[in-house]
Amino acid sequence: FQEEVTLPSDRVTNGNQITIGQTVSLPSEVFGGDRQVLVYLPDDYSRTNGGYPVVYLLDGAFFFLPTAGLVDFYSRINRMPRMIVVAVVHSNRTHELSTAASGGSAQFTSFLREELIPYIDGHFRTEPFRILIGHSLGGLFSVHSLFEAPDLFQAHIAASPALYWNGGSELDRARGVLTSAPSPKNYLYLTYSGGDGENIRTSTDALVDLLGESAPASLGWKFDFLPDDRHNSSPVRSVLGGLSHLFSAWTYSGEDTAEALMEHYQRLSDHFGFECRPEVGNVASRGRSLIRRGNVAEAIQVFEYNARIHPEAAETHEALGSAHRRAGNIPMAIAAYERALELRPENREISEILRELRGGGTNPINPAVEPGRGSI
Repeated sequence: FQEEVTLPSDRVTNGNQITIGQTVSLPSEVFGGDRQVLVYLPDDYSRTNGGYPVVYLLDGAFFFLPTAGLVDFYSRINRMPRMIVVAVVHSNRTHELSTAASGGSAQFTSFLREELIPYIDGHFRTEPFRILIGHSLGGLFSVHSLFEAPDLFQAHIAASPALYWNGGSELDRARGVLTSAPSPKNYLYLTYSGGDGENIRTSTDALVDLLGESAPASLGWKFDFLPDDRHNSSPVRSVLGGLSHLFSAWTYSGEDTAEALMEHYQRLSDHFGFECRPEVGNVASRGRSLIRRGNVAEAIQVFEYNARIHPEAAETHEALGSAHRRAGNIPMAIAAYERALELRPENREISEILRELRGGGTNPINPAVEPGRGSI
């Protein structure tokens, strides 16, 4: 069964244009001029109060649309959290991402640390979990950032990284850090493709070997070979692979109980360091499954959990009201429906149900209808 999915109203402009994100012109003292970044917000951003992890994407002019699309789709089906995507448009890509002695990686790191990240945290609701994604020279910079500024990002994805750059100096840096300094908790995902040059493959293999020998337990890492890709096509598969592996434990597949759900997402929260919440529809489907099996009391607990972690979603309160009505808990059903109507005052069906319940009716709608089926 495919549930109905509609495009959120805040994605459609008055001119019937579908908006994916926004352009931000950020004044930069580090670079002495304005810098352009592209920002994608999850489609529920305007309807929630919580924060979101942030994906920082290098080469944003090229990879913003596919990355935002992947994050949007896979978060909707509860394979990863909903996240903000911030894509940097480079003024001088080679200089900014180069770690050579004459390169600008130090300046670009200062821009990220002192200007871009504080701006994003100050203007959007963010969680303290940041992912840096780069390709080729951007992949080199992502690896560089991991070993040079490990506190700046909590996860790194490097697609076909140019680790041969500057005579492989980044490999020397990694070797020194891994063998001498304690490493904070972090994550690295590496790829190269069947079409990448020998320089990329050899230098990446060298880092993979080094990680296999010396990576501390605090550094989670993985390497994937992409045989069917070429250098310019590897980023999209790398983004999906890296995020999927990073959040491989995200989806809950256990028992349909509120306690088990809460324990699962609390473990994720403890692991990632931000509040991890399942999708509204994912929790609702488990409550409906319990209803079908006749376990209304446990279903109520699941719907209560959904309403607690998604208090801004009218459908969670509507489903809870329907379950309470089914159980004969009329005062509690009224309270839940009232909250749903506050959030969605145009819903005539809820208004009619409330009129019936307040008038003493115990079964104003067909009891065979599952809670919230029409909206969740």
